[in-house]
Amino acid sequence: MTEQNSHHQANAIYYQVLLLLGDILLLYLALWGALALRYPSAIDWTLFLRHAQPFTVVYVIWLVLFYTNNFYNLTRVRDQFNIYFDLTRTLLVGTVIGVLVFYLLPAYDLTPKRLLVLDAGIFGVALALWRTWFVAIFRQVLPINRVAIIGISPGSLELGREILARPDSGYQLAILVGDGEQTLTAPSLPVGVRLFNNPEEFITSIQTLNINTIIIADHLANTNVLGDLFRLLPLQFKFSTTTSFYEELTSRVPVTQLTHGWFLSNLDETTKHTYELTKRFLDLIVSGFFLVVFAPILFLIGVLIKSDSHGPVFYRQTRLGQRGKVFWVWKLRTMVQNAESAGPQWSQSGDPRITRIGRFLRKTRLDEIPQLINVVRGEMSLVGPRPERPEFIEKLAIEIPFYQTRHLIAPGMTGWAQVKFTYGASVEDALAKLQYDIYYIKRRSFSLDISIWIRTILIMLGLRGR
Repeated sequence: MTEQNSHHQANAIYYQVLLLLGDILLLYLALWGALALRYPSAIDWTLFLRHAQPFTVVYVIWLVLFYTNNFYNLTRVRDQFNIYFDLTRTLLVGTVIGVLVFYLLPAYDLTPKRLLVLDAGIFGVALALWRTWFVAIFRQVLPINRVAIIGISPGSLELGREILARPDSGYQLAILVGDGEQTLTAPSLPVGVRLFNNPEEFITSIQTLNINTIIIADHLANTNVLGDLFRLLPLQFKFSTTTSFYEELTSRVPVTQLTHGWFLSNLDETTKHTYELTKRFLDLIVSGFFLVVFAPILFLIGVLIKSDSHGPVFYRQTRLGQRGKVFWVWKLRTMVQNAESAGPQWSQSGDPRITRIGRFLRKTRLDEIPQLINVVRGEMSLVGPRPERPEFIEKLAIEIPFYQTRHLIAPGMTGWAQVKFTYGASVEDALAKLQYDIYYIKRRSFSLDISIWIRTILIMLGLRGR
């Protein structure tokens, strides 16, 4: 192990322990606060210690969940925007587990479900503030993963630009390494990025470069460079390929850099049967429930739509679903009647065809409520790639590689692309959204679905739909 990496790991352990101790302290402070709110006239040490014993079991589970969700990964702790969503998702799962724990621990004669929810809420807010303060205070001394990219290609250069565009990601692009056919010169590199002409020159100097992460361009996968890098394994560098690291960094996949082989080895649908069956069951339960809940709201919105403009309350369009099946998607009308008299077209920012009430419905995404019927019918899911119109797909499938892959699974009312990217109104936007869709198809899970719904709710509350 290099001296720099030893120092890096020592610093990492120190700050990880500090984070953990802070989390433990907040857990018990949150419990005291929850008890003070729940029993304002009876809170004392006896009451606290009586609850602290069973809550400690729950807290251990929570800390394990935090660890497995990389909350103590100092590379990710800087990326506060995304870690807050992960925190909310993990606490939701942890609270459900906590309720089950209390039912399985009858010896304590406590089933404080409401107290547990209150405790989780207080702890979640306190933990978010603690992480914000931690990063603000220790930003300058937190370890940074310095990255070297070996091999110059369009994919590796794109990844380099993505690293440079994310200064809070915890990664710092430090070195670009040519592969013997150098196409870059030092003056063209960003400030602070060093260029090596070939891998041999880089490897002989690696002990003094303070590098933590080595990324190998995909086109070097079958070259002798891998043999030289193999000898570096005892030094405990993190190794990755451009495609894998791009996915980790951006939460999307670089579609234009992929081959058919990548899809064959990464999109294994045979392992998703249990997940898909359970997800379908939950789709039916949740969509049926919300159809009943939203029925009065739909009536009120219908009155507002009719009073705002001429035309029907509901609007339907053909969309392409799973395995290319065409279906009718239902929405509340947000545009003037005959808005597409000139033919199908994408909605643009400030589109004059959108009515006054329609603009509000789009911002809150309430216009999507009727699609709960599509979910019940099995044409859509609550979460998945948004269904696109066949007229647009004909063009997009020609211009964007692997575009039809997004039809491997059922489309959704909301999706990873919708919460991570702005509204798409061009081929370039459709390509960006596809990158997120493929990421979701590959990694879809209940944990990711919960994260998407949390983000969707925040978008709705923040009136950031379009």
